[in-house]
Amino acid sequence: MRTTAALVAGALLSVASLVGAGTAAAQPVTVIPADGLYLVNQEIVPGWYEAPGTPDQRYGCDWRRLWTTEGDLFDMNHIIGNDFTRKTPVRAEIKATDVAFLTVNCGPWRLIPAPPRTGSAG
Repeated sequence: MRTTAALVAGALLSVASLVGAGTAAAQPVTVIPADGLYLVNQEIVPGWYEAPGTPDQRYGCDWRRLWTTEGDLFDMNHIIGNDFTRKTPVRAEIKATDVAFLTVNCGPWRLIPAPPRTGSAG
C-alpha cells in the first residue's frame, strides 16, 4: 500500500513539474500549411501571402483577417478584410495589427515580397 502511494505521489510530482516548466514558444512562420485559424505575430508573421486557391472550382477559397478570435469566427463583425473567390492564385496582406488569419479551401499560403506601390490611393 505504501509503495502504491509513493508511486502516485511521484507521478503527480512529475506532472506538476512538467506543467510548471511549460514549453518554449515557437517562432512565427512564413508558411500557412492548411485550412485553419492562425494567430498573427504568434504563429505567422505579417506580410503579403499567396496561395494557389481552391483545388475544386465548385468551392471557393475563403480567407479572413480578424480583429478577434472570440465567438463566431464567421460573424461579419469580426472581419477586418476578407475575400471569397474561385480565381487563382489568391493574395492577401496580413497586417501586424491583425489578431488572426482564417483560411478555408485556399491551399497552402506562403510569404511573398510586397507588390510595388502603384501610387494610387484608391
